[in-house]
Amino acid sequence: MDILKKIVSGKLTLAVIFWGYYFGFMIISTICMFISRRFPFNNTMHYFIFLVTIIIQLLMIIAVIIGISRILKYQGVTFWCLAALIVCVLHSLGIIVGLFEGKYSYDVFLHKYLSIKESAN
Repeated sequence: MDILKKIVSGKLTLAVIFWGYYFGFMIISTICMFISRRFPFNNTMHYFIFLVTIIIQLLMIIAVIIGISRILKYQGVTFWCLAALIVCVLHSLGIIVGLFEGKYSYDVFLHKYLSIKESAN
């Protein structure tokens, strides 16, 4: 919890916040979603893991956006800070639009999950 406070407060460097926590966390959570598909859960459990991971990703992105904006406020505006902020904002908007458009709906997930199972056979 202490690291989340450091991210949101902007006390870490931009490289640590963006590459370490934003980019690293996205890679790890995506790998976890992929691995969870390989376990013999029922479809509802797979969807629950998928949806929880998406929500956690969104919350992490929001924390990173707040942290980067505080870096911009207290340490001045730089090209790399703005670029990292734009990437995070676009990614969060993509997730939010995907949630509203139903990209993460149960039917879409079930179709993707079944197509993976059928292609494996």
